[in-house]
Amino acid sequence: MQERVQAEIDEALPSSDDSIAFDKVNSGMPYLESVLTETLRMYPLAQLTRCSTRDYPIPGTDAVLPANSIVYMFPLAMQHDEDLYPNPESFDPDRFLTTGKEVRNSYTYLPFGQGPRNCIGMRFALLQAKVALVALLRKYSLVRGPKSGKMEPVLDPRLAQTQEKGSTWLKVVRR
Repeated sequence: MQERVQAEIDEALPSSDDSIAFDKVNSGMPYLESVLTETLRMYPLAQLTRCSTRDYPIPGTDAVLPANSIVYMFPLAMQHDEDLYPNPESFDPDRFLTTGKEVRNSYTYLPFGQGPRNCIGMRFALLQAKVALVALLRKYSLVRGPKSGKMEPVLDPRLAQTQEKGSTWLKVVRR
């Protein structure tokens, strides 16, 4: 997958003198974007917290969420639901390149929230990540080191963030 991203980068920026331009990074590298999207699906950064403004009857149940209740949503659980993402533990960037992306409900992918209260810095954060990946992968490859463990996301309840259990050691190799 890294080689496929690097080939896409090489095609968009054939000369080492080419500057990393906004239009090339933002819309000219669909596989890079799908890799980043799949990474955020598998390893979302945080929980979403909302407060109900009024009593809300929960559809399909007799339960009512009282006004002023705090609701915590963990994207990790939903984004690893096999009904929403077949084979959810498999890293598959192609799931965001195909027509499945258009058919899937947008509220099943929440690394930045969704709707009117989604993250105001989402576009900037994604652009930063893409530029950083292009700058790095344009000249280097990342290889798992011998001390790397199994990558396994866990929820840290103190921070309400997904973190890796164990550690990943990488070698940076010039291309």
